[in-house]
Amino acid sequence: MRDLQDTYWLEVCAALGIRRFGFSRRRMTRAEWHKEKIVRNCSRAADVKLGEDMQRVKTAAAELLKWQQDLEQWRLQMLGDRDRIRQEIMRETDARYREHIEKHGRLYQTEVALRIETEKQLAHRTPEEELICSS
Repeated sequence: MRDLQDTYWLEVCAALGIRRFGFSRRRMTRAEWHKEKIVRNCSRAADVKLGEDMQRVKTAAAELLKWQQDLEQWRLQMLGDRDRIRQEIMRETDARYREHIEKHGRLYQTEVALRIETEKQLAHRTPEEELICSS
């Protein structure tokens, strides 16, 4: 029966932190008892400190997650802004290009009209006017 209890304790209870023989009173000297008491108190203090540290880590992790989410939102916003700015620049460039083409088209039309007008004037010149202009 002891072998069965030992096996059960090893496979089930030990992993759960259950003591094999319970909390029986141990025989120890006063010095040993004080030493154990100090160790127990230090262990409790360490557990409390560890709990506080874990809480700070969880808080920092939550804050870090929030920062990551904010950064992702800002990144998406900046991508949207970048696309909007690109479209705006494309519209401006297109408008300037069209304006430039129209301006040069008007200048070309003006030059063509002047050439036609000049040719008409030259066609209507008399031979005397030609001699005056060539000298």
